[in-house]
Amino acid sequence: MTLQSPPTTSRRPWVLGFVGFSVVTVVLLLWAKWVPYTGRIEELSGSREWTSPSVLAGAGIDAGSGPSLSAGWAFKQRKKKIKKA
Repeated sequence: MTLQSPPTTSRRPWVLGFVGFSVVTVVLLLWAKWVPYTGRIEELSGSREWTSPSVLAGAGIDAGSGPSLSAGWAFKQRKKKIKKA
């Protein structure tokens, strides 16, 4: 009676899957986090001035004030108004 060794599995599909997942993750993060700011970066490189008003100031929150639920709610409401505009 001869013993047969178990079939060997290749690591290649696992490595390719991991590399593919990593590439997709990096591309999606770049798209979601950095691409929206490319136009703003081009604008800032020429003028060096941020033309948009501060979201915090628009919500009535003073810079440097401590965190609070009312400040968080005001910020959320202000951000919602900006998105609609």
